[in-house]
Amino acid sequence: MSLVSYLVSYKIVKNEVNQKALESVMKYANQFNSWFVEQGSIVNSIGEDLEINGDFSDAYLLYYLSSKLKRQETYVIDYYMGFPTRDRPFIDGSGWLPPAEFDCTTRKWYKGALKNDGLVYTTPYLDASTKKMIFTISRPVKQDGKLIGIAAADILVTDLMQLAEQSKTEEADYAFLLDDQQNFLVHPENSIQPKPDVLEKADSVMGGLYLPLVEQIRTENYGIVELVDYDGINRFFVLSPIESTNWTFGVAIPKSQYLKAIDKLWLGFATALVVSLGIGVLVILFFINTLLKPIVKLKEAVNRYSQKDFSSRSPVLTSDEVGELSRSFNMMADTIQEYNRTLQQRVEERTRELHEKNVRIMQSIDYAQRIQSSILPDLEETLGTAAKDYFIIWRPRDIVGGDFYWCKRNGSNLYLAVADCTGHGVPGALMTMTASAILDRITDDAEGFGPAYILQRLNKLLRETLRQDNPGALTNDGLDIGLCLIKPAENKLIYSGARLTLFYCRDPEVFEIKGDRQSVGYKESKIDYQFTSTEISLAAVTACYLTTDGLFDQNGGESELGFGSKRFKEIIMQNQAKPLSEQKRILNEVLDEFMGEENQRDDITVLGFKI
Repeated sequence: MSLVSYLVSYKIVKNEVNQKALESVMKYANQFNSWFVEQGSIVNSIGEDLEINGDFSDAYLLYYLSSKLKRQETYVIDYYMGFPTRDRPFIDGSGWLPPAEFDCTTRKWYKGALKNDGLVYTTPYLDASTKKMIFTISRPVKQDGKLIGIAAADILVTDLMQLAEQSKTEEADYAFLLDDQQNFLVHPENSIQPKPDVLEKADSVMGGLYLPLVEQIRTENYGIVELVDYDGINRFFVLSPIESTNWTFGVAIPKSQYLKAIDKLWLGFATALVVSLGIGVLVILFFINTLLKPIVKLKEAVNRYSQKDFSSRSPVLTSDEVGELSRSFNMMADTIQEYNRTLQQRVEERTRELHEKNVRIMQSIDYAQRIQSSILPDLEETLGTAAKDYFIIWRPRDIVGGDFYWCKRNGSNLYLAVADCTGHGVPGALMTMTASAILDRITDDAEGFGPAYILQRLNKLLRETLRQDNPGALTNDGLDIGLCLIKPAENKLIYSGARLTLFYCRDPEVFEIKGDRQSVGYKESKIDYQFTSTEISLAAVTACYLTTDGLFDQNGGESELGFGSKRFKEIIMQNQAKPLSEQKRILNEVLDEFMGEENQRDDITVLGFKI
């Protein structure tokens, strides 16, 4: 009842607050309107006096307007009269003489009065003589229906500021005034106040903050709008039109002040609600305590059971629905306790089985790792060179991997390769063993053939071995490879690659020989593809490098991007004068620092060598 009463009262009070604010602003807008009408009546009386007197000579007009200016006790700073022809002078009560090029017929006050054929109030503008923002009240002066000229009076915009400040309501923070073009004439913020040569439009200042107010003026649908104002304070804005000028008067009321009456209403109802609820709760607790006791006991039993006290049971204190619920809980607890006991036994048995299977799997993978390691060549023995003249970084992503390196002597020549097979782990390791065996077979049968021919043969034999020529084959496996044929006697190297690049240093630069954009062994690998070969002289080459793309694709660093070939080339170029064993240490350290906490994404193999 308190909440319903509050909602009804809230609506009534809020409507009264809104109505009071609207009426207050409307009252001051009417006072502004009366002020404008009063100023306009003075200009109107000047026109009527001149029309009745009928003397439009320059001497009389100057005397009349100057006398009027001296006697006026209003906000007018100047009275004057403009004429429709250029041969007739412009008469100013202050004695100001316009320049020769001055043409009053082009001025807003002149054209507005002529167009409306009556009293008009102009939009504020910069006065040519005073260099201050003014607005003008003007009206036509006629004799026998013929236009004699336009009588006008100027009023400073600063006077409107004083009037607006005096007109704000008691609750308002400030009052503001907009002209008929929605330009701010009065506002407390310096950046929004009129400048000597420009007015600030309400729909563009502060990033369009006052657009809702402009929309009210354009649609003539005046209401109360809440905005976060220029200084960050929530305020309610109330507008009212000034009928005589089509200008708009408004006030900004802080939200806290605006809702003060509503807040008092809420405080009273909240107090009454709390008191009534407190009394009600005390009375209800007294009567239901005995009804709740069985439920409390049941709840305690459920809580103990949820904390794994499976022996917990609820006492059956009544024969009603609560008692029946307690009996059902006890039956459920008995069932769950028995089920839990048997389930625990099953979990222990299953865990033991899984552990045994995992041990066997890991033993198999370790054995696979030993097998894979055994097929990798002893580079020092095969190359016939010291450890300082080569290095190998072989980092499978898992215990075993799909990368491998291969080396074989063929007479006085030497074959050297690095390959990246499909997959990781055990599947990748099986592919490395298959590919390595095929390479041995090819080089046994193809003595003296170049690396391009060997890659072509590898492509064909791998497809046949994996039976991938069959359209219904279930696999699609292959590899990327870089293969070098080194001829020490001729001091030259011939390279062919399938998507892998050979890097070599010729002080002080690092050069690349890119492999063909064709992989080996896949279903989509062309069976008759002819790989290209590139021959280089080893005379000035300080070192050569082969690497799989696992190094370049490894993410890390602050940007989480890949290691990249550019970074790799910079490292080998900066360290090409150092022994290859030292280069290996540096490359490993840079890679580890780059990876940081990131996991290795792919198998990584890097081979560096000198001949």
